[in-house]
Amino acid sequence: AVVSTQSTGIPEKCRIIITCTKSSKHYAYFTENYSSKNSEQNYVEHVMEGISDVEQRKVVVQKHLETYCKHLDPQQLHTICNTSLSHNPMYLVAVANELRVFGIYEEVD
Repeated sequence: AVVSTQSTGIPEKCRIIITCTKSSKHYAYFTENYSSKNSEQNYVEHVMEGISDVEQRKVVVQKHLETYCKHLDPQQLHTICNTSLSHNPMYLVAVANELRVFGIYEEVD
C-alpha cells in the first residue's frame, strides 16, 4: 500500500510504502484506521496484490537485472521465483537488487 502524506507533516513528494499480506494483523489495522470509510482523508492510494503467476515473477526479476546488464540462468530464475515469498513484488526487487551487486553469479547457487 502506498500512503498519501497529506496532512501528516511528511513532505508532499514523500510516500510511505507498507508491504504486508491481507491476512496479517497489520493489514487489518491499516485498513481499519486509514481507509476512507473511517476518516475524511483516504490515505491508501494503491494496494498491490501478490504476483501469483510465476512467469510474471520472472519478468519482474529479469527487468530489474536487465537495467544493469545482468542476467540469470533459467535454473537460478526458477529457484528465485518459486520460493514461498516470491509472490511479493518487494521481495523480488530486493533479491534482484542484491544479485545486482553480487559479482559472480555461478556462486549464487
